[in-house]
Amino acid sequence: MNEMDMRAPRMSQSPAAASWGGDTIPDSLLTMAWRGRWIILVATLVGLGFGIYRLRTIVPQYDSTSRIYIEKTGPRIMEGMDAGMGIGSGSNLHTQAELMRSRPILALCLESPEVRGLNSLAKADNPIGILRHGLRTSIGKLDGILSVTYRSPYPTEAATICNAVVEAFVTFHSKTRRNTAAEVLRILQGEKEKRSKELSEELRAMMAYKQNHEGLAFETTSGNMILSKLQQLSGELTRAQLTTLDAKAFYETVKIMKDDPDRLRLFVETQRPGGMARGAEGKHSPLSGRLLQLEAKRFDLHMARYKDEHPDVMILDAEMERIAAEIETLGEGYVANQLAVVDQHYIIVAQREIQLESYFNEQRKKAVELTKHLADYRILESDWQQTKVLCEILDGRMREIHITDDVGVMNISILEVARPAKSPCEPRPVWEIQKATLMGIMAGFALAFLRSSLDQTIRSTKEISALAGSPLLGTIPSMPKKEALVARARKVQLDSESHTAEAYRSVRTAIFFSKPAEKAKIVQVTSAIPGEGKSTLVSNLAIAMADSGQRVLVLDADLRRAIQHRQFELDRAPGLVTVLANMTKLQDAIVKTPIQGLDVLTAGPEATNPSELLGSDEFAECLRNLSDHYDRILVDSPPVVPVTDGCVLAAVCDVTVLVVNPKRTSRKMVQTARDALLGVGGTILGVVANDVSAKKGKYGMATAMAMAISTRAKLRKVSKTAMERVRPP
Repeated sequence: MNEMDMRAPRMSQSPAAASWGGDTIPDSLLTMAWRGRWIILVATLVGLGFGIYRLRTIVPQYDSTSRIYIEKTGPRIMEGMDAGMGIGSGSNLHTQAELMRSRPILALCLESPEVRGLNSLAKADNPIGILRHGLRTSIGKLDGILSVTYRSPYPTEAATICNAVVEAFVTFHSKTRRNTAAEVLRILQGEKEKRSKELSEELRAMMAYKQNHEGLAFETTSGNMILSKLQQLSGELTRAQLTTLDAKAFYETVKIMKDDPDRLRLFVETQRPGGMARGAEGKHSPLSGRLLQLEAKRFDLHMARYKDEHPDVMILDAEMERIAAEIETLGEGYVANQLAVVDQHYIIVAQREIQLESYFNEQRKKAVELTKHLADYRILESDWQQTKVLCEILDGRMREIHITDDVGVMNISILEVARPAKSPCEPRPVWEIQKATLMGIMAGFALAFLRSSLDQTIRSTKEISALAGSPLLGTIPSMPKKEALVARARKVQLDSESHTAEAYRSVRTAIFFSKPAEKAKIVQVTSAIPGEGKSTLVSNLAIAMADSGQRVLVLDADLRRAIQHRQFELDRAPGLVTVLANMTKLQDAIVKTPIQGLDVLTAGPEATNPSELLGSDEFAECLRNLSDHYDRILVDSPPVVPVTDGCVLAAVCDVTVLVVNPKRTSRKMVQTARDALLGVGGTILGVVANDVSAKKGKYGMATAMAMAISTRAKLRKVSKTAMERVRPP
């Protein structure tokens, strides 16, 4: 069996041990509440008593409420603005609600004879403060109704004061807002005179500006004449520039062709610009025709075999020379004529371009000045239009105002008059009792949580299982302190009929029937701290397993504080240390005990490096060899918290049994040991509660004994077939 085969799957963590952060993992809420049940009960009773005391001592308070509706009737000064009280939005209603609690209205309320004679205000040093303290105002979210409520120990006085405050509110607005419309009209008239004067001044300034700049006089609905003329000149100038470019190109081409009159004549005929005058080229065509005729006739004479010295031929040659000379003379004149014509045309179009450009520049200056003046004029016109519109608005507002006696006063409708309350609003018995009880329960839970966090004492076997996150395998009762070491370590052998021996057998049975332990041979027995009884459990558990017919080996792996050799009255050496040091053979180090089927491998001499020995390959190989010859190997392991030896063993053993002595171990120690074992991949089979008092107390020994008796009955009923399952073949 290799190291991985010896490891069983890790058991899941109990929900009761869920982490709350930090190093401490407290109990579940139900466990905590059960442990602090008396604290919670006392705190609840104290809270309930406080609630009853408050009900008996508090002075009853009565509420009287009046509901009013405020409607806007004040005139408008400008669009979007409200005169008078400005009612019409939720924010203004809130303003009215606060205004009702202001000093002027409360002082006006105190002037009422009915209010001055009330008992609650007769001897008060600050009656306005008392009124403000008892007065509350609220606005309905859906209907916008203003509710005015006054609270007082006297129901009749509460209704009287509430109605007096509402009357004072109405009177205040009647006095301060009656002349609102007249004041508004006076303001509007003054503003109208001021705006009318500005309107006249702006109109005069606009007309004077238009007269001083004559270009604005050409302004029409379709546009300005100066700007239109500038646009036309721009088009004409563009066309003139193109014509000048064409004339210049034609002139340069004619100059290039002046040496070839015929080519020039053909170019002129095809590319003559419009309007260009024709020259003397009309005489050239007849002479050319005549020359062609003479050449044809000369050709005919040549075909008739006339010699060049023939008179007719000579006459024709002389005539042809004369005509050719005349044509050449005409060509030179034609070229000169065409050059003169083209040059004249170019000069004309260039002068026209210059003239148009001059007109355009002049008109552009006028347009630039006109644009600036026009912009200034538009600004003046815009100011005049705005002032004109404002004057028209003021005229409309003045026509809307009708001066009467009631204009400007808010229309306040009293929808509900305050009446004396029949029952007090405070205190509310049910609510006060519920609130006090809830506060007591919360305080009790807080105290119980504080106590649970500060008190690390283990109080029950169920709590041990919850802390370790593993099932409880059994509970071992306390043994007399004066009892000898051997008697305690071999209780199952020396006092087999005792309750303690039966408890060890119950643990054995729980291990046999645990699913993770069915195929697990190597069982580590450890604890959180020293002195919890793990070595005693190993020896008694080994005896109980051997009695059931299994071959069992007790392996003392506590190399620091070995004790199994003392419990079985054996020599310490040779042992495990000498085997791992190759000083002794394994079979020579194993000692047989008088108990059939039980062998012991002691720790051997003291070692300086126990952790390295237990984590070595030699120790793992030793365990594999032993597992081939024994049904169960019980490893007495060092405690987990002080040293790392226990965690090293948990990594190579099949399962681990955690021993907890609730009289010595705290909850935090159990949790630390559990986390350390699980952190190295160990499998916690379960926990054993050791040294539990036989008396019925906080550790629940009565339950433990009942469990032992039940286990004994169960063992007696187990059939031989079931026992054969754990008996070696």
